[in-house]
Amino acid sequence: MGLSTRQLAELAGTTLQAVRHYHDVGMLDMPKRSSNGYKQYTVTHLVRLIQIKRLRDLGVGLADISRMSRVDHDLTVTISDLDEQFKVNIARLQKIRSELKSILQEHVPVDVPVEFGVIARDFAVSDRALIMVCSRVLSEDNLKDLRSMLLDRHPLEDELSALPPDAGEATIEKLAERYRPVMRQRLKDFPWLSRPFVGSPAGEELSRELVGQAISALCNPAQNAVTRRIQLIVREETSNPTDRTRGEADVVGS
Repeated sequence: MGLSTRQLAELAGTTLQAVRHYHDVGMLDMPKRSSNGYKQYTVTHLVRLIQIKRLRDLGVGLADISRMSRVDHDLTVTISDLDEQFKVNIARLQKIRSELKSILQEHVPVDVPVEFGVIARDFAVSDRALIMVCSRVLSEDNLKDLRSMLLDRHPLEDELSALPPDAGEATIEKLAERYRPVMRQRLKDFPWLSRPFVGSPAGEELSRELVGQAISALCNPAQNAVTRRIQLIVREETSNPTDRTRGEADVVGS
């Protein structure tokens, strides 16, 4: 007595659609039909279908399962490759779980890298957006330094974040000049600030352009004016006297 398609699927723990699909892709042989036209599956079909189901449950792809049926196929290679893939996936999922835990327990924002989460919790949306851009263009070492700077955030940075767009020229100039000793110390502690995008994974020129566009788009006119003056201060602090009129420098952390 043969098995119907439904009986075969139920015994193998799969679905009618899966059985039909395995027929379509050539993984499961078509059975003979009875005199009334119904398919009659045998134990051989059942064993093959259980094997396919087992391998699919282990995460083996259909193409690999098809190759496994060849005499010359090394099953160990496929399983080893699959194990390596799972190691990578598990590590990725564990990292995601760790980040989700921080978001839930520490109420950190989701729009910044996890290592900046607690630091940026009370930052303005524009500041967090700039961190996101920097996280894609700064080198790993420079990102660590940026995190250190943000941990030791200077009160002037809060003033800059709160600066209204219609701030007067005198206010802008005064705030920028008050930044001078701050930037002098930062340049001493982090010399790379004079050329922040050297070694950038995105390339120095593109990174400079992206951060410049981000600052222009995310900051209001008065904040942009202060930032430009701070860039000139950086230039003055890092250049020879004869070079100070050559133009603006790049700066991160202002």
